[in-house]
Amino acid sequence: MDEPLSNLDAKLRQAMRVQIKHIQRQLKITTVYVTHDQIEAMTLADRIVIMQSGMIQQTGTPDEIYNDPANTFVAGFIGSPPMNLIDGTISSGTFVADGIRVDGLPQQHSGVVTLGIRPEDCTVGGAGAQLNGTVYGVEPTGDLTYLTIKAGEKLIEVKADRDYRAALDTTEIVSFDPKRIYLFETQSSQRLR
Repeated sequence: MDEPLSNLDAKLRQAMRVQIKHIQRQLKITTVYVTHDQIEAMTLADRIVIMQSGMIQQTGTPDEIYNDPANTFVAGFIGSPPMNLIDGTISSGTFVADGIRVDGLPQQHSGVVTLGIRPEDCTVGGAGAQLNGTVYGVEPTGDLTYLTIKAGEKLIEVKADRDYRAALDTTEIVSFDPKRIYLFETQSSQRLR
């Protein structure tokens, strides 16, 4: 049986990225590489400039961009699946949205905010549950399972264990890694620090 074209395309793109990076390092040349493909940007770059509508949103190393996004555009652009961005309110260090409650956040923020959490920083079950919702989708991929949880009207993406399975429309609890929670000002979309 022939291999599907999509698998060949992915393998060729990965091989091309490895070769480009190797040649660039070997020749010790500075290269400006323009791409809309975040995987290419993250894997090839020493430094990335993220732009939106001709305006620079953030500049930094791939790790800086991924781990410390300046605003919701960058947070939602980098990552696959992208960061979950959840609108809610915060008061006295507690964030609340439909089906979501997160305690122990910085006390200096209050009012309407956007909470950000990456799918890989969510855990199905666990102590200190912060999200109660219904299973909206389960997508096994072999090495992991993409889980979509519906909390109110919001869909939350979770990277679950490879063996995770659940029936649709059943209740599930998800906890967030407290060290990996981001807060953004909803109106301006800028990161709250």
